[in-house]
Amino acid sequence: MLLLQFLPILFAALLLAAHSLRSGNLAAMAISMGLVVLLVVRRPWAASVLQLGLVVGTLEWARTAFVLIQARREIGEPFLRLAAILGGVAAATALCLLVFRWRRVRHHFHLDQAVPGSR
Repeated sequence: MLLLQFLPILFAALLLAAHSLRSGNLAAMAISMGLVVLLVVRRPWAASVLQLGLVVGTLEWARTAFVLIQARREIGEPFLRLAAILGGVAAATALCLLVFRWRRVRHHFHLDQAVPGSR
């Protein structure tokens, strides 16, 4: 059942990896695939890295949308469908952050435990 809750993050990371591979950025592709591996690490730091990766991924989709929309506008090509698709992908990637609010995911990463030394 936890796998189903991880599917949005898995899909977002794989889509980012494909985007990075298509643009020839092998380092970004490897980092995106590393996010997939972090899904099995049951530590709070892994959740933090995953969340950071999703935020960076969202920003990358927004940057890509901006660059491609500008290029299309300069040559007089239609760009609204492109904007809708990439805006949707950016929004979906950002919404993946909500997965970390789910009880089972918080429990998986030990996020529901008190911080040592606090009352």
